[in-house]
Amino acid sequence: MNVANQITLLRILLVAPLVYCLLHINSSVEPNQYRYYAIWLFLFMAFSDFLDGFIARRFNQVSALGTFLDPLADKILLSLSCVILASNHSAVAGFKIPFWVVAVVFSKDIVLTVGFFVFLWLCGRVKVVPNFLGKTTTALQLIMVASVLTAPDITSIFPSWPTIVKLLWLISAITAFFATLVYIHSGSRYIEELGRA
Repeated sequence: MNVANQITLLRILLVAPLVYCLLHINSSVEPNQYRYYAIWLFLFMAFSDFLDGFIARRFNQVSALGTFLDPLADKILLSLSCVILASNHSAVAGFKIPFWVVAVVFSKDIVLTVGFFVFLWLCGRVKVVPNFLGKTTTALQLIMVASVLTAPDITSIFPSWPTIVKLLWLISAITAFFATLVYIHSGSRYIEELGRA
């Protein structure tokens, strides 16, 4: 349990308070209070995603546990955030994430999860190797969620922000779709090579 993995574990533990804040975004007690809490928590968690990877590479702390926990933390963070921000109860007013965006995000995660257990069953072990498109997809989804959470404030300064948010929805969904295809293709090739071996 090195420093990089401890940061990743902290990110997973912070999901609970983040979810609580997201679910209370539209609380009538203190308007915007929970949204601001959610913004700071989410930004800290997004930064920790960069930080743990940097520390792992810089100080040679890359480990099997870290390569498993890091993408798991990202999936939990992004999947729950997207679902909550797509619900009628807790969506940011005027910026509810469309269902089709959530469906694409979840489809990618389901494919990766199923693939993980298939390889575990076939090989007895799995080496998690994120590709460039997968990393780009995660980064775009982090930006997308942050843009939705901060949208009411930014829109008051930059009126064109809603258009940019909608564009981020589209781009995030497209990259997630193609990342899914790439992972399926890579997994299929690996299984074929395993069969020949």
